[in-house]
Amino acid sequence: MKKIFLRLIGCLIVLTSFGLISNHAEVIASNTGTVQKTPEFSQNLNHNVKIGDEIKDASGNDVSNQSQLDRYQNYHLIWNWQLNDASDVKSGDTILFKLPNNVQALSRDQFDVYNNQHQTVGSFTINRGSDYGILKFNNQLLNRQVDRHGSINLNVNGKYINQTSKNWFINKIGWWPDNQHQRITWNVAFNPNLQHLNHIVLNDTIGPNQSYMSNSVTAQLGKWDAHNHFVANGQTTPVSVTNNGSHLLFHFSKPINDGVNLTYQTNANGNSNGGTYNNEVSIDGDGIHGEPNTSINATISFGGNGTVLSKPSSNSNPNPNQDHDGHPNQNCHSNSKHYFKIHYAYHIDDNGLIDAGNNQYQWHYDHSGYGQINWDTPFSW
Repeated sequence: MKKIFLRLIGCLIVLTSFGLISNHAEVIASNTGTVQKTPEFSQNLNHNVKIGDEIKDASGNDVSNQSQLDRYQNYHLIWNWQLNDASDVKSGDTILFKLPNNVQALSRDQFDVYNNQHQTVGSFTINRGSDYGILKFNNQLLNRQVDRHGSINLNVNGKYINQTSKNWFINKIGWWPDNQHQRITWNVAFNPNLQHLNHIVLNDTIGPNQSYMSNSVTAQLGKWDAHNHFVANGQTTPVSVTNNGSHLLFHFSKPINDGVNLTYQTNANGNSNGGTYNNEVSIDGDGIHGEPNTSINATISFGGNGTVLSKPSSNSNPNPNQDHDGHPNQNCHSNSKHYFKIHYAYHIDDNGLIDAGNNQYQWHYDHSGYGQINWDTPFSW
């Protein structure tokens, strides 16, 4: 019996020297779906994913095929994506999402992406002015290789600016002065044709989750060039503000013969992960009659959301606290090559990872004429 055991040890040394045992054990590990060899580097998954996009306006209409979407209007961009089955997804892997040519990101946005159990699967990030957003995964999809799909929803703006029309009297837009999305700069422009105006009052209603920032108003004088770009003449006109919470009155005490470009700021107190903010303004005073418009609405938005759905791989263990034979607190798998059978038993923690200590290889040698020999090899890290 001792000779048999020594022969077996010699065979194991030879097999190990040629990499047969180690390679075989590695195949077992990769086939079980429970032990995953994580590659050292993350990878881009775009070669394994299908992506479609759709753009909707504020009323929910599909405007994906319209080439001229207004720079001053908000739109809702939806990316739908699906990964090919069996492609691995590990922590740090990414998918790039290209913005359609008719929209743009006017602020930096970052938000978490969740599965249907509201577990974080990754995060999505896009920088202001970038043509691409990036979805970066964590390890939630490590053992899920079937039917992985999801959506990314992002608030965007159009790109088109009408650079010639002066068929307006008052206009309003807003933007985020920084990436924190805690302040909004609102811009009210009026009198593009340089009419003589007097006793002008702007009646401004700011939407929910906003408050006026005191002493933030400035009114520049100037004109708009042939491309509708405001050109300041270096002068300002005094403005007094009556603040009634969401209702603001801007009073101009002096006559106006120039174009006016007024800006002020509000605190944005809504959802820090994203939202839409509204503002409405109307104008009244002497010299206003028969104008194209005397009131206008404006909205500004940021952020978005994302969801990921998936199914477990067919060979993954449904209960990480039991092996496939129903024994508690360990997973045991086996395979055979020639006349060797290797079992390896290991403990799985709550995160689905191999626990340190109390793990072992179980070696079995069974051949006719020699009987069966079993021994265990502990391992840990």
